[in-house]
Formats: sequence, C-alpha cells, structure tokens
Amino acid sequence: MTRGSNDTKRTRLFGSGSLICSLLFLSCEALAQTQSPGISADELVRRTAGHELAAANADGCYQYHFEEHTARGSETRDVLESRSWSVDRLVLKNARPLTAAEQRREEQRLQCLAANPTRLQVFEKEQSSRKKRLQTIIAAFPQAFSCQYDGEDGTLPQGLIRLKFHPNPRFVGRSWELRLLQGMEGILLIEADDARLVRMEATFFRDVEFGGGILGRIDRGGSFEFEQQIVGGDRRAITTLALHFNKHVLLAKTRVDSVIQASGFQCLPADMTLQQGLKRFLKQKQMTVASQDAGKSQ
Repeated sequence: MTRGSNDTKRTRLFGSGSLICSLLFLSCEALAQTQSPGISADELVRRTAGHELAAANADGCYQYHFEEHTARGSETRDVLESRSWSVDRLVLKNARPLTAAEQRREEQRLQCLAANPTRLQVFEKEQSSRKKRLQTIIAAFPQAFSCQYDGEDGTLPQGLIRLKFHPNPRFVGRSWELRLLQGMEGILLIEADDARLVRMEATFFRDVEFGGGILGRIDRGGSFEFEQQIVGGDRRAITTLALHFNKHVLLAKTRVDSVIQASGFQCLPADMTLQQGLKRFLKQKQMTVASQDAGKSQ
C-alpha cells in the first residue's frame, strides 16, 4: 500500500466518528420495548438517518487511539479527528512500541504531508469526498431498505429498539456505494429516546457485482458490524468495527478480516486545523496512553 493510501485508509474507517451512535449497555434487563414507539419502523429509520446526518456536520475535534487486528497481526494508532479531517500516527505494532527506525518513518510521513501544500490540499479534498459519499449512503438508507420491529425476546438493554432490515426491491443504486446496500440485510439497534443509531449488524446475503462482475465483486456470506459510543457532550463515535468478507477487484481476490476497537477519546479545541493537528503529532514522540500502557506491561 502506498503512503498516500495510508493517509486516507483510517478516514474510511473512523472518519465518520460523528456518523453513528452510542453503545451504552447498562444492563441486560427486559425491555418494555416489546411495544412499538407509536410510529412505523420505516419512519423511525428516516428520523434516525436525519439525526445522523445532522450529527455528521457537528463541530468538534477529538484525539483517541484504536487497535486493529488482522491476520497479519495488530497495529495501534493515535488519531486526531475533526468534523472535516482525520490524521493518524502508528504507535504500536503487535503490542510493542515502535523501533527508532519505525518512529522516524512515521515522523517523515507526517512531515511530508505537513510540508507539501499541494499534497495537503489533495488529502483534504479526498477526505471531503469520502465524507460526502458516506452521507449519501446515510441519506439513502431509508429508501434502500424496508424495516420491521424485532427483538421481543426481552434480551435487549433498556432504552434500545431492534429492527430488521432488508433491501427495498424498488430501490435502484446508481453508484457503487449504493449498490452495496442492495446486497445487505441485518439488524439495527436504535436509541429510543433520541432516535440515534447504536449498532448495525449486516450480512451480504447475495453477491454484489460492479461492472457486471468484471470490475469487482463482494461475495455473499460476508459480514460487518459496528457500534458507537458517546465520547463527549452529544458527540458519538465508532468504537468497534468488524469486517469479514471476500472481495474481488478485477481478477484479484482478497480476504478482508479486520476488527478495530477505539478508545481513550479526549476533546480538543473544535477549531483545530489539519496543519495544527499535524504539528501536534510531530511534537509528540510517542504520544499516547496506548504506548505508556505497553511500556508498563513489559
């Protein structure tokens, strides 16, 4: 993977920190939620999507770290994220602190981005484009799926509503992002009081093809899920993301197995710029709670 793709990879995963909602499992009590909240499931999803779109445009800047586990091992990164940009710095590999050479590479990567106005502009433009595509998916969700109330078995945490969703046969996705929705079905957990999305579990119940399968395909049987948590005030961020599926790009097949956990959120000045965020990273040799904890355990 190139450095440029590394700069934007984490944005795809966590750049939507304000997008989805809070997982607060306070107890496993039976819910008085066996009754619907008085509106249709589809209407509840429309309201929730509207709230998530509004939250995605809220001001705020946060620092946190996340750990990603794949078949190749694990990486822990510190992240600075605002409403419009996100940058990260590798701090641990397979739960060990970086070597001096690895630290230098991370610093050089960040310095290169900070010192090159053209590259910085491209980086910001790419992130803005990804955010717009993500918002397109959120906005399309109520039209792309039909939803029904579910979860009357008394096992849900108090205050949550569970819905099942499956594709609306009348919906036609015109872009590759929206085509993904036509092959998915699963479960949503929504916070009853605020109509905010808490958790999504989805499976690809059929192949999703791009360009008639020539350009790419995601195989049926794959899955993904995410949860979110309140990280300060009314701000919510993804705290768990799990991806498990086979994808084909042209003639190459790749297995994706990734589980990411994010934690340690700290609120920073909401008006922090990308340049200021990069300078903050460059001033901190081995920033983090994650690095300190690893050092103590050795």
